[in-house]
Amino acid sequence: MEAAAAFSAWSGIPEDAVLGTERMNRILRDISDVSMPRKGLSRRPATYWWNQEIADLRRSCNACRRRLMRARAKRSTSRESLRELWDALREARRSLRRAIVRSKIKLWAELVDDLDRDPPRGCRLALLIGFGGGVVVSIGSAVKYLGLTLNSRWTFRDHFRLLLPKAWGMAMALVRLTANIGGPGERRRRLYATAVMSVVLYGAPIWAQTVAGDREILRDVRRLQRQLALRIIRGYRTFSHKSEVILSGMVPFDIVANRLRRSYLRRRMIITRDGGIAPRVSSILVEERRRSVSRWRERLVDLPPGCPGAFVRGAFLGDLGIWTERAHGALTYRITQVLTGHRVFESYLHKIRRRESPICLFCRAAVDTAAHTLLFCPAWAERRSGLLEIVGVDRTFRTVVRAIVRSPEAWSVFADFCEVVMRKEEDECSRERELNPPGGALISPSYMHSSDEEP
Repeated sequence: MEAAAAFSAWSGIPEDAVLGTERMNRILRDISDVSMPRKGLSRRPATYWWNQEIADLRRSCNACRRRLMRARAKRSTSRESLRELWDALREARRSLRRAIVRSKIKLWAELVDDLDRDPPRGCRLALLIGFGGGVVVSIGSAVKYLGLTLNSRWTFRDHFRLLLPKAWGMAMALVRLTANIGGPGERRRRLYATAVMSVVLYGAPIWAQTVAGDREILRDVRRLQRQLALRIIRGYRTFSHKSEVILSGMVPFDIVANRLRRSYLRRRMIITRDGGIAPRVSSILVEERRRSVSRWRERLVDLPPGCPGAFVRGAFLGDLGIWTERAHGALTYRITQVLTGHRVFESYLHKIRRRESPICLFCRAAVDTAAHTLLFCPAWAERRSGLLEIVGVDRTFRTVVRAIVRSPEAWSVFADFCEVVMRKEEDECSRERELNPPGGALISPSYMHSSDEEP
C-alpha cells in the first residue's frame, strides 16, 4: 500500500503546483478511507444491552403483531381468535421487556465488577450543581453513604479508619475534664463515655457481623474503650483491661454491636408483621440488654483462672448484671484502689519491685492485700465493725461485693471505710518514703497528698 501510494502520489504530477496539491490531497484522502473507513451516522444508535436472545424475542413479537393486524383486517375472524392473538402479543412483549431488563442488570454488574477490580486512576467526575460551576468528585475504592464509609468488599475497615481518630479526639477532650481526683461523678463520666461510644456504634446493625470477625478493628476499638473505662473508674493504665471494663460496667464493643443488630432485626420483624411498632418493643431492648450481659459473663467464665484481672473477675462475676444496672453508689479514686488491690498495698508494691516483701506494715501479716486490709488487719478493727455487721460471718471479698451492689447502706459503709483506711495507708507510705528516700533525697510527706486531696 505504501509503494502504491508513493507511486500514485508522485508519478505524473503536473508542473502546476495548485493541481499537484489538489491531486495529492485527493490521493491521501482515498488512502485514509481505505485504511480507516469513515462511519456515518446510523439510523438508530447502538444499544449496549442488545443480544441474540433479545433479537429473537423482538422478531417473535413483531410476528405476533403482524398476525394480529392481519386478523383484524379480516372481518371473518372471531373474537376468540383475536383474544388469543392479543394474549400472545402481550406475552411476547412481556418476555421482551424482561429480557431487556435482565441484560441491563447483567451488563451493569459486569461493569461494576470491572471497575472494582481495576478502578481508573486519577479520574475525576465534574457534577454540575445549579447554574454555575462544578464539583470535582474523585473516583476511589470507597464511598461515604449516610455516614458509613463503604468499600467494594464491605469490610468496613475504611469506615473505622476514618471514624476512630474522631472518637479518640472526643475521648482525649474528656480526659482533661475527668481527672482521677475530683471532677464529675461516675454517672456523668459514664454519660460522656456513652456519647463517645454512640459515635463508634453508629450503623451497628449493618456492620456488626462483619466487624465481629475482624481482629484489627476489635483491637483498635478495644483501646478506645479501655481509655473511656479508665476515665469512669478513675484508674491508671496499670490496671488490667478485664478489671477496667468490669468496674466501669462497659459491655465489650462487639457484644453491644450485636445487641443493637438483634434489637433492630426484632423491631423490623414486628413492624413487618403488625404494620407498626407494638408497645412491647421497649421490653425487647431490655431483654437484649440482659442477654448481652449474659454473653459477657460467659466470655469471662471461659477465661483461664490466672489471667490478668482474675481478682476483680472472681469478685464481680456472679453479680455482673446487678453491678452494671445498679442505681446507687459511685466509684471514687480510693474505692477503685481497694476494689483492684492497687497502689498502697504491700503485695502490689512488692509485685512492681517497690518493696522487698509483701508483709503488712501494721500487723506484720505475710501478705498485705486489699482483702486483708478490708477484712482481717487488726489495725482497722474499730473502723471495720460497721462493715462486718453487713458482711456477716463469711469474711470474703466476694461477700463484700455482693453486699455493696445490693444495698445503698452497705455501699455507704464500705465507701467511708475505704476513704479512711486508704488515707492512713497513704500516710504510712509517705512516712516510709521519708525515712527511706530513694537516692538519698528527702521526700516531703505533703508531696503525696497534694494530688490526692479532694478539692
